[in-house]
Amino acid sequence: MLEYTFHRAIDYADNYEDAFNAVTHLPRQLTAILTAGSPIGVEANIDRLRYYAQRNADLMLIGGGLRQSNVPALKEVGLQHFHVGGRVRQKGISLKWLIHT
Repeated sequence: MLEYTFHRAIDYADNYEDAFNAVTHLPRQLTAILTAGSPIGVEANIDRLRYYAQRNADLMLIGGGLRQSNVPALKEVGLQHFHVGGRVRQKGISLKWLIHT
């Protein structure tokens, strides 16, 4: 079985709602939807991500400017999957906060 992740594809769609709905109705080999809520990043889209988490938190992988301060509000609505990228790799930032928040 081929598994796949949508890597911020819906963030750049003309209509996020339509894109989210289309992607979540794909065959279940879809393992994750990496999203920041829009091209500008997680910080500006906390409310949007919390709203969509009510619909399908299990598939959502939150990333794209994710900050430690964002995690508690996202975990509060059932989001449990987070993607950390370049900033962490480049600066050697500890990931303990991700586990303990």
